[in-house]
Amino acid sequence: MVGHAVRNHLSFIVMKVFGEWMTVAEAATRLTISTRRVHQLIASGRLEAEKVGRDTFVRRHSVELLKRQPRRPGRPPKEV
Repeated sequence: MVGHAVRNHLSFIVMKVFGEWMTVAEAATRLTISTRRVHQLIASGRLEAEKVGRDTFVRRHSVELLKRQPRRPGRPPKEV
């Protein structure tokens, strides 16, 4: 359990020191979408992210750019 606490603390430090990053949950809240959808956007290359251990951090700038783009209603098209 101690390792888990240390990892979470280090993740927090990384986020704060590099204020240009946010967690997947924060990105989901900012974009008003699910965390699963954030992971899909990362996989498709529409959001820039880095993985630190088992945590994924999303670049704040890419979230803001995506937030400014107009959203089309309905389900996103299937990726091939």
